[in-house]
Amino acid sequence: MHEARAKAHLRRATPADAQVLAEIGYRAFNQEPIDGHWFPRKDRYVEDYRRAIFNELTLRLVTPGNVIMVIEIEEDGHAGRSEAEDKNAILATAPGKKVVAYGVFVKNATKPEELTNWSPDTLMQRIRRALVQLQEFVYETLWPNKAVDTETYRIYYEQAHQEYMKYLNDPDTPWIECRGLAVHPDYRRRGYAEKLMNWVGHTAWTEEVQIFADCTDTGLPLYLKAGVEIIGKVTLPAKVVDNGPGYEPLKLEEIHATLIRVKF
Repeated sequence: MHEARAKAHLRRATPADAQVLAEIGYRAFNQEPIDGHWFPRKDRYVEDYRRAIFNELTLRLVTPGNVIMVIEIEEDGHAGRSEAEDKNAILATAPGKKVVAYGVFVKNATKPEELTNWSPDTLMQRIRRALVQLQEFVYETLWPNKAVDTETYRIYYEQAHQEYMKYLNDPDTPWIECRGLAVHPDYRRRGYAEKLMNWVGHTAWTEEVQIFADCTDTGLPLYLKAGVEIIGKVTLPAKVVDNGPGYEPLKLEEIHATLIRVKF
């Protein structure tokens, strides 16, 4: 089988994809410096880090206005290969199919009718969301996540959103936020991230709304290729983090994330 023959399809993610998406997110972001600030103890508490990624994705899959699009590839000649022969078998969603990339897109709108095509709230959505939140509450009560720095994460996105709001004349104006593009490292440079950006770009153009996003140095070339406007930066200052008894303190360098927008 030649992976160059793999056929790529774009589809919406479902709650059944959550585990696969979390694995891709872990592989894609584990070495990103910005995740070192959001999850400073991720290398010591790997399972807590993985849990945080899984929980966020699971909640987004049942939250109004949140859409996760995935790239699913269909590989010719898959039949007959054992799971042991397929090093990325965890990505499989069906025989011969794998999800290898995803994009998280959020439409911010104050009117429910503006979310008709963006995972509108339903009774089933509310039930699923309540179950996810209850499960996370139990986990956090019994086994608090030791990898995450919730306050840094919150402050980061507060700063980013303040910059975005400067470009909206009315706070009730709908807008789309790209909250992350993740491509499994073994499947990069095949145009999958561009395919995800093309989807959200076409959607924003159709709905005549702006797209905003934050990106690291790794992701910036992709956005620049799409013809975006750089509107600012968010700075996470250098700091020293206590890593617990018996471990050396963690020294995190100052990093900058770029804020961008696409206007239609």
